Amino acid sequence: MTQPRRILTFLCLYSQPKIGGHGQKQDALKGIDLIVNLNGQKYTAQVKPYSSTNIEEDKISLSNTGNVKPYNVDWLIFINPKNNSILIFKNEPIKNHNQYVFNVESLIHEIE
Repeated sequence: MTQPRRILTFLCLYSQPKIGGHGQKQDALKGIDLIVNLNGQKYTAQVKPYSSTNIEEDKISLSNTGNVKPYNVDWLIFINPKNNSILIFKNEPIKNHNQYVFNVESLIHEIE
């Protein structure tokens, strides 16, 4: 199974129907794009694009993520539309002024 299909299968098996999008109340008020059910626990997530990463010491910086702001969710999921790679982080950015920066320990899963 290809990587994009594997993450799609993961999200389809463990997520509720999409609740985010233009005009959706939970997305507009709380920033929730989807809810993932995993091992009996629900996790809320915001999904954003990204174009590249830079790793320096124990920090991961993401470029071109669209609107950079705090979200009231459990996870931030970043998808690179050019190569379909996916990064799933705990919502613990250490800097989010112009770009998201995370400690390496915040990375939950990477799919290339």
